[in-house]
Amino acid sequence: MGTLAYMAPEQLRGELADARSDQFSLCAALAEALGGVRPFEGSDPQARLAAMARPVELDRRIPSRVRAVLARGLAFEPSARFPSMGALLAAPPPGAGTIVVSVGEKTLVWIPGLRRVAIGDPEVADVELAGKGVLQVSGVARGETSLIVWAGDESRNWRVSVVPPP
Repeated sequence: MGTLAYMAPEQLRGELADARSDQFSLCAALAEALGGVRPFEGSDPQARLAAMARPVELDRRIPSRVRAVLARGLAFEPSARFPSMGALLAAPPPGAGTIVVSVGEKTLVWIPGLRRVAIGDPEVADVELAGKGVLQVSGVARGETSLIVWAGDESRNWRVSVVPPP
């Protein structure tokens, strides 16, 4: 059956569970791990179902792009979730993003379907592929520049902000 705190609504209703139920459970565990609190309260199945029927409010310390993916994975109706676990894991963060790195430091960014990249000002930041779908961004000099990422059939603009070392 499952642990009450991580069970999907359809499981609590006694309906058949599928991969989207597992997706719900994964997102519930991730939301708790990242935000420090469970996304839904309730000591019995009926109380949890009532809590799940309301829009989920995730901890604001979780980055908004991650909250958006988790919220979809925690949708009350399975049809509103990602069609598969693979689709959830490959979900690109919605909208443009900002990558912050210190001068002299490197950070890794996972971008599903990454095909190519272009950096606006190589004197501010350097980028290189560090593995399949992994981009390494290095801070060269303090400043900001743009980064264009082609992933799948689309391109996205990112902002790279290079800050002084800690």
